[in-house]
Amino acid sequence: MLNDNAMLESIKDIDHLVNVGGSLKIDFNPKLKNLEGLLGIHQIKGDLFIDFNDQFVDLKGLDSLKIINGSLNIVRNSKLKCLKGLNQTESIVCGVHIISNVSLIDYRALEKSIKDGMTIFDVYSNKFNPSLTQVQNGELKQ
Repeated sequence: MLNDNAMLESIKDIDHLVNVGGSLKIDFNPKLKNLEGLLGIHQIKGDLFIDFNDQFVDLKGLDSLKIINGSLNIVRNSKLKCLKGLNQTESIVCGVHIISNVSLIDYRALEKSIKDGMTIFDVYSNKFNPSLTQVQNGELKQ
């Protein structure tokens, strides 16, 4: 859990992490610029929350993540423009919630992980808000 760290600017020192046994929550880190310290993570056995991180423009650092056994939750990251970093994610088991990211226009990183059987896809109040059908049809960028 990386939350509510007003002075945290980097997480490079935790790059040895490979699997997360529960949920991973990264929220309320106003100075954290990226997720580079998480490059080794392959699986999250719970949910992934990325909320209220004012400096993120993308999600680089999650580049090795293959499986999220819970849901993907990305909420109120004001400068987030794209989901790059999730490109290798192949499975999101419990759904997607992407809400109120006012600069977000590019969902191409979800191309591998959004499957036909997905039923929970809550995407709204972002700059671009594709439907589940649009994402499945490759309409991933504004």
